[in-house]
Amino acid sequence: MRLNDGTIAQRLRSTISQTYGLFIGRYVQIVLNGLAVQPFQIPIGGSARLIPATMSIKRETSAYDSLRASLQGAQQGVAF
Repeated sequence: MRLNDGTIAQRLRSTISQTYGLFIGRYVQIVLNGLAVQPFQIPIGGSARLIPATMSIKRETSAYDSLRASLQGAQQGVAF
């Protein structure tokens, strides 16, 4: 591995992108050899086969107190 072939720079860029991906662009800008490091896009679930669903629950315990909760999720091919 040579220093000038770009391998080290590319590995460093990839490591920085993955390590600081949530901060790059929001809070910091990182430049390596004059080029801005782009944030690593974290794949967070996604599929045409997933059906999103929401379920809300409300329970009043007294005239002054109540509990409200919302759940969101998805199940493959089946809606909640």
